[in-house]
Amino acid sequence: MLLQETNLKGKSTTIKIPEYDTITGGEKPRACILIHKALRYRVVKELSNRDVVTIVLETREMEVLIVSGYMDENIAQIDGKFGEAMDYANQNGMETIIGADANAKSTWWFNGESNKRGENLENWILEHNMEVSNRGNRPTWENIRYSSITDVTLVSQGLRDRIRDWKVSEENMDSDHRLIEFELDSETQKRTMKTRNLKKANWDKFRSLLNKNKFISKHFWTEVDIEQEAGLIENQIMEALDVVANVKVIKHKNKNDIGHDQGIQDQSKRVKTAGRRYKKNPTDQHKEKLKEHRKKLKKWSENLKAESGKTSVNP
Repeated sequence: MLLQETNLKGKSTTIKIPEYDTITGGEKPRACILIHKALRYRVVKELSNRDVVTIVLETREMEVLIVSGYMDENIAQIDGKFGEAMDYANQNGMETIIGADANAKSTWWFNGESNKRGENLENWILEHNMEVSNRGNRPTWENIRYSSITDVTLVSQGLRDRIRDWKVSEENMDSDHRLIEFELDSETQKRTMKTRNLKKANWDKFRSLLNKNKFISKHFWTEVDIEQEAGLIENQIMEALDVVANVKVIKHKNKNDIGHDQGIQDQSKRVKTAGRRYKKNPTDQHKEKLKEHRKKLKKWSENLKAESGKTSVNP
């Protein structure tokens, strides 16, 4: 469970829930993680502070970097620990989940419009090739007078298709913020493929097997005759192939099966390259080029969501 705006005070103050560990990153923490004692994890202290808490969750198939973060609405700059966490995950080959009280509005997480903080976070998301998991336009924060979607769930591309049933709970949590629930499919998806090694097939034997079959010769063919004969020939060809080149079932892991799309990866690299060029030489030309690549990457992301049936539309 990822919590923000906890209002905990003092080093030793924790939220006490039976069978759960409470993890914070400093005094008067505004972010914490509650994790069941039965789960295997380790705290990454160098990636944690008052507003950011980082752990590594160890599953049978992978390690996932999990970050709980609070983004102070009075501080325009995104906490550097988020970027450090992404660098750590990339260096160690980990996927990432970030749950944050972003205090930002964006159409990306289905607010009616984006504000400046939201645009800044959008740029950060593009820069680090992350994916917004929010679905629908139910407010994540509301009081008697106002409501908004300010809480954001971000995942690395490898987890894009592994987040299941993301939703804003209707349960009353005695807080302005609503509980966000989702499931993580941590099992590596394996794809099976049937194949034949035709290069090693004995084609002389193949021809010999087919020559043993007798084909019907007619002066007049009806449509039914043609279909029956075509089906017979097809069966004979497949039977001969089974003899000279057996079908083998291959099980393998494929990054594309767990959400890595080559197009979005390539476009993300272009954004990073353009960003480095602009940082090194901040000309108007480089700035416009960076904006252009970011817009293209945003379009890629939106198209992928649409294809996955995950895009929600504001009424």
